[in-house]
Amino acid sequence: MGSSDILTLITPLIIISVLLFGVLWLVKRASIPGRGKAINKVAISVLSTYQLMPKKFLSLVKVEDKIFLLGISDQSINLIKELDMDSADFELSANEQSNTNFMEFFKSALKNK
Repeated sequence: MGSSDILTLITPLIIISVLLFGVLWLVKRASIPGRGKAINKVAISVLSTYQLMPKKFLSLVKVEDKIFLLGISDQSINLIKELDMDSADFELSANEQSNTNFMEFFKSALKNK
């Protein structure tokens, strides 16, 4: 086997490798929408979380102007109740949020509904 035989074996391998990496680069570039641009971000915050059992929680999550009561386990997340910020008086400052107990917040939410 001479050097010309090795060159004829390696050349197609290099060409195919370069083509595969080029296609991969194009797919990655095309599949990321808004790359380099500001993406609209939704204001999401966890108001409070209460652990019921190991790996089972109740969480109050604020998404824009709504509050969701979520049941969270290691296998699923379920919407228990959707609360509207306008109909219920949930305007809490940052200090009140950190000092408010989950159960107190939850009880006040149920009383307002």
